[in-house]
Amino acid sequence: MTTVMVDADCGLCTRLFSFVHPRLTDGDAVRFIGLDTEAARRELGERYDEVIAIDTLVVVEGDQLHLRSAAALRLAGLMRLPWRLLGVFGLVPTPIRDAMYRFVAQRRGWFGPAVVCPVDLRSPAT
Repeated sequence: MTTVMVDADCGLCTRLFSFVHPRLTDGDAVRFIGLDTEAARRELGERYDEVIAIDTLVVVEGDQLHLRSAAALRLAGLMRLPWRLLGVFGLVPTPIRDAMYRFVAQRRGWFGPAVVCPVDLRSPAT
């Protein structure tokens, strides 16, 4: 199962969830949880404090941990066409992709307050 962790108090993050969730190829195989939940702490284990410190989108697949732009690309890869084609941005070197990711992340307040999601990202997920 793939786990996607987002900041449940972030307007951009909750809007991202609301956009991505209905476009997933297999929504049952993807679990969304808030970064500040006990479920996220259990899932990330010793890496939790490191991930919280950089405050980023996280995608966990088995033993693989995707952060920043790599997480966004992996999330795009889980979506139906045409959104899956966003994976072409994987050709852009990681430092450039991550710089673009940080630029948007630093301005995420522009997207307004968090919106209500179809699932409660703050509740403890199993």
